[in-house]
Amino acid sequence: LDRGSPPRSGTAQVYIEVVDVNDNAPEFEQPFYRVQISEDSPIGFLVVKVSATDVDTGVNGEISYSLFQASDEISKTFKVDSLTGEIELKKQLDFEKLQSYEVNIEARDAGGFSGKCTILIQVMDVNDHAPEVTMSAFTSPIPENAPETVVALFSVSDLDSGENGE
Repeated sequence: LDRGSPPRSGTAQVYIEVVDVNDNAPEFEQPFYRVQISEDSPIGFLVVKVSATDVDTGVNGEISYSLFQASDEISKTFKVDSLTGEIELKKQLDFEKLQSYEVNIEARDAGGFSGKCTILIQVMDVNDHAPEVTMSAFTSPIPENAPETVVALFSVSDLDSGENGE
């Protein structure tokens, strides 16, 4: 608007585009996952799929998944698909060696923000061991007139747990 008489005016339309900055960290749907898996599950078996979201847009909202501060045992046993968040078996499980795993997963966006979750994986025993008989004493020969004679001493053990080991 000018100061002339009569005053004259002009207008312009201004388009303002708000550009997103990376100001949000990825957040998991659940901070803690609990999973049970049979020890005879095959390599490549899908253990669990974790999911995180980031409210930022574009590159700032793109998430990649990875193991976080994983021990050698965890890294050798599980792998994470960086795009989908699917955790799969890399090697065969053995209940008799390790009954559970605590796996930490990190979701990281392109700007360096990250979120974390924990997966507790319980390995379920299957009946994969035969009972073992150990003979500790054996009497031979046994006279026919030897009543109440110990013929043999043995013990039986089974590495499986619960009913599988009874």
